Amino acid sequence: MTTATALKDTIGRYGIWSVGLRSEDPDRRGELAEAAAELEELGYGAVWLGGNTSAANAAPLIEATSRLTVGTSIQSIWEHEPDATAASFAELEAAHPGRFLLGLGVSHAKRAEQYRRPYSALVSYLDGLDTAGLPADRRVLAALGPKSLELTRDRSAGAIPYLVTPEHTAHARELLGEGPLLAPNWRWSRRRTRPGPAPWPASSSASISRCRTTPTTSSGTASPRTT
Repeated sequence: MTTATALKDTIGRYGIWSVGLRSEDPDRRGELAEAAAELEELGYGAVWLGGNTSAANAAPLIEATSRLTVGTSIQSIWEHEPDATAASFAELEAAHPGRFLLGLGVSHAKRAEQYRRPYSALVSYLDGLDTAGLPADRRVLAALGPKSLELTRDRSAGAIPYLVTPEHTAHARELLGEGPLLAPNWRWSRRRTRPGPAPWPASSSASISRCRTTPTTSSGTASPRTT
């Protein structure tokens, strides 16, 4: 079994993306641990922490579960130096091997004063991670465009594109090939499919223990069924 195949098997077909599962508030630690344990019990293979997150945000959820993969979605390359990122990864990996995935991205110009030439900056950041010894197969990239997807294919374990369409997912899979992980974030809604009263609200978001979540899929197909 290849490393890429093993990663996809570990994560499974569906995951949860959530800003609510990320917090620096120590008073919420128990709540977040309970939510992570519940998601694991429900059968989800991965949780992706939204916002500018890091290994420090992932650690409490990993400690509260036994097999759940926890990834950052994303850690901004502008906010963390490669050496520090590699060191925090190594510490968490030593304590809980194979449980953490580093999701990296260039974020947005409005959120980073030093934002410039994002593609070149990302390439340089990956160079720094290579030098610091962080394995390429333990990092994924928030790639959208063709150049970024090709970089993802060549220098990481896969892509975690945010708020994309099934059509984009199909195109991304074509560029990546069958090997790398592709875990897109799709917004979803529950709608009536026949006349008559709706059995539930026209649209809703999943919630676990008051933490706002969004299902993701790691299938890398264009299927609209994400629940």
